[in-house]
Amino acid sequence: MFRTIVDHMRDLELFHQSLTAADEMAWETDLSPNLDCNEQLLDSKWAAFIAKESLKLSLYALVFLDFHIFKVCNLRPMISSIELGWELPHAATLWEASTSKAWLARLYQDGCGAVVSFDATTTKYAFQGSATKSLALATQSLLSGSPCPHLAAALAASPFAALCAAATVDALVQDFTRCYYQLPPSLSDPSLFHILTQAQNKNVAAALRAIADARTTALRGAAADADADGRGSSAAGLWGAVHLVVASVKASLCVPDDLLIGGIVDNGVAAGLATHAHLTLGSYFASRRSAMQQQQQQQQHLSGGSPSELDAAGSLGLLGELMPALGHVVEQSTADTVFDEGPWVAVVTIRLLITVWKTLRLVVEYVRRNMDSAGESSFDPAGVTLRAVTRTVEGYIRRLTPDHALDTMGNNGESQEMDLGYHERCILLLAGELCKRRPVWPVGPALATVFDEIMTAIV
Repeated sequence: MFRTIVDHMRDLELFHQSLTAADEMAWETDLSPNLDCNEQLLDSKWAAFIAKESLKLSLYALVFLDFHIFKVCNLRPMISSIELGWELPHAATLWEASTSKAWLARLYQDGCGAVVSFDATTTKYAFQGSATKSLALATQSLLSGSPCPHLAAALAASPFAALCAAATVDALVQDFTRCYYQLPPSLSDPSLFHILTQAQNKNVAAALRAIADARTTALRGAAADADADGRGSSAAGLWGAVHLVVASVKASLCVPDDLLIGGIVDNGVAAGLATHAHLTLGSYFASRRSAMQQQQQQQQHLSGGSPSELDAAGSLGLLGELMPALGHVVEQSTADTVFDEGPWVAVVTIRLLITVWKTLRLVVEYVRRNMDSAGESSFDPAGVTLRAVTRTVEGYIRRLTPDHALDTMGNNGESQEMDLGYHERCILLLAGELCKRRPVWPVGPALATVFDEIMTAIV
């Protein structure tokens, strides 16, 4: 059905703004500040804006959901961001205006990437700069390392535009990863988990940094407005989703997607996430390059290097990026917030939880190998980080379930310091609790059951 809908939209040329937007939908011209004196004309302009912006937001939402649904199942999305020939969504304040006069006043506000320009005959409201003309051009500007300042202002003014830009960068990383792992292994690869080149990593990191800066700017402005009028931000949920998607992309740069590497395709969102979780228990995602990994380990061993230390260092750095996002998920797990959460936010949240567990599992394996070979060191960075992460997770569990008694002793009476499986069980317990708090969509309870089953297998 979804393919049929997309095909019909292509036949109708709905993905091209110049072919779709009719003359009666034009509202950008003749926007004099004195227009509020002509209430009928102002109302017609406002209605035209609502009609055109509604269509634009619907198309952007379709592209966003297309990618996120198919990514979890390891399928290629049907729609490319290059195909969407619509300019970025306008500032959220315009969409949220409750009256036509309030809408007109907000058109003249600065700092949203678009302005009302005056000439000899008329006025026109339009974006500044060419980077805002489409999602593809916006992505190119973000990847350049020096994005257009008007684009940065437009993203800060529209959380949904920032969310779509982050999803487009995520899709780009996914495509690069898919193409890379369809090629045979190369001896020049620095490690098993190498995905993009250093130049590509630099460009993606620059794009994510620009999106994160736009989020910071918007939240700072929202906090100032809240102090002024005593109301909270209505876009907090969208900005939270932007934060989660950015963290997810950062993780994708370091840890490959298990379903993609294994060549597994699922037919449902819950099934894809469950398979992703179960693959984390094993090393199937590395099986296609196991021979290459052994060669690299032998070469590094002869040269005095330690691949396990490199993997542990990368995992510690990734944990440093993911733990703030995990804290945000816990903060946004109240009953009111969860019921307002979209299904795609729940999917991104669960993928983030699996990535945190996978990264923690790599650190646990490194600490276990060190304990077996040379005994435990009090100053081992991996061990210190592992204990700090577990203490933070324990605090989150007590916050969510005050009556829950944590397992203070490991298997066979071992203490937490010696029972390394306790660290994994803690993060799985937290993941299961966060999923149980999202019963609105079936994916939450389904993955809670999966996490509970896996937790019993951790020793």
